[in-house]
Amino acid sequence: MPAPTVALVYAHPYAERSLANRELLNAIDGLPFVDHRPLYDLYPDFDIDIETEQRRLAAVDTIVLQHPVYWYSMPALLKLWIDEVLALGWAYGGGSALAGKRLLWVVTTGADFRAYSPEGPHGQSFEVFHAPMRQTARFCGMEWLEPIVVHDAHADQAQVAAAGLRYRQRLMALDARAASQSALPVAAPVAASAAASVTTPVATPATTPDADVRATQAVRHEGFDAVAPTSSTPAGPPR
Repeated sequence: MPAPTVALVYAHPYAERSLANRELLNAIDGLPFVDHRPLYDLYPDFDIDIETEQRRLAAVDTIVLQHPVYWYSMPALLKLWIDEVLALGWAYGGGSALAGKRLLWVVTTGADFRAYSPEGPHGQSFEVFHAPMRQTARFCGMEWLEPIVVHDAHADQAQVAAAGLRYRQRLMALDARAASQSALPVAAPVAASAAASVTTPVATPATTPDADVRATQAVRHEGFDAVAPTSSTPAGPPR
């Protein structure tokens, strides 16, 4: 088996209820170069093995963080993982273990992409919410890659499947890139660009459910919104 070139750090506290994230994982299942790190399975007590996680990250060229969006951010265990694993003296502040590596952010949201606009309930584009993760990559000397953002995670599953195909193709391309660069002389790490990346939304169907139907849909576990925003339903979190 080839050595992994991609570390997939997956954080979903309700993985058994997941639809979109499960489909995304299914799409990349079997890729031999992916080291899958399902945080809520590995650390249900939140007691993270920092040395193991750091060793797994150091061994790869690309780090993928996959999770549903909660409160414009990430699930609690992933936040703790970042706090503890990307440590002072290792990832920054005199340490450069991640310098030159790539970071790919793969996220799902409950609302569709139109909710993230100046006219939508969230008031601004989703690219605004890239900033903390993008800055984390930059601060650690990593290359920030264009994220994979799947909006309206409980929409037509054919759309989610299409996002899964893109996900698989991206990882295969990154593995091929790592293989081609392994034969080249090692270059000095270059700080990641702070330029904003472009969201890749899943296409929205031409027709959408009636507002009253959307307002009574079951709670979504793929992202921020419990229901799609309507004039009578606040675009608030389910938790």
